[in-house]
Formats: sequence, structure tokens, C-alpha cells
Amino acid sequence: MSGGSIVIVHPAAEDRAELVEAAPRPPRLDGAVVGLVDNARTNSDRFMRVVGGLLEKAGVGSVVSRRKPNPSVPLPDDAFDELLKQCDIVVHGVAD
Repeated sequence: MSGGSIVIVHPAAEDRAELVEAAPRPPRLDGAVVGLVDNARTNSDRFMRVVGGLLEKAGVGSVVSRRKPNPSVPLPDDAFDELLKQCDIVVHGVAD
């Protein structure tokens, strides 16, 4: 630094929101296989169990659940690919 300059470095990642279209709703839930991804945040497992139970009462064929290793990392690719292959719908995303 010369001439009395100060350089400030901000270590936070930049927020860059991307506008995306909502996924189309399935025509019906009857008999559908629904995947639920528990993001490993506090109580997300309990929340997803309730959601799964409600979906089963609504007539889905089955519920497949997966849990992220921890909230800071994505679901491993192989687990995500497995959900995409076997499920008609995948629900992901619960925050504190």
C-alpha cells in the first residue's frame, strides 16, 4: 500500500439470485413415488416425516427419503441420481 490507501477485502460470497421457472405440478399424486431430501438442518428430519405421512394419506404410491450428510454440502450425486431415477417428484429444501 502506498500513498495512504487502504484495501478492504470482503470474504463473503456474492449473492446472485437466478430467476427460475417453477417446476410444473404433476397432474396427480395418486400412485406417484415421491422423494424427500432431508437437508440435515435442525428438525428437518421431523418435518420431512410429517410431510411424508401427509403425502401417503393423500394417496401417493410411496415415499423415498434421503438425508444430506450435513447442511453445508449437497446431496451426493449418486444419491440424487438414484432419486431422479426412481421418483416422479422430489422435494428438497427445508431451512431453519
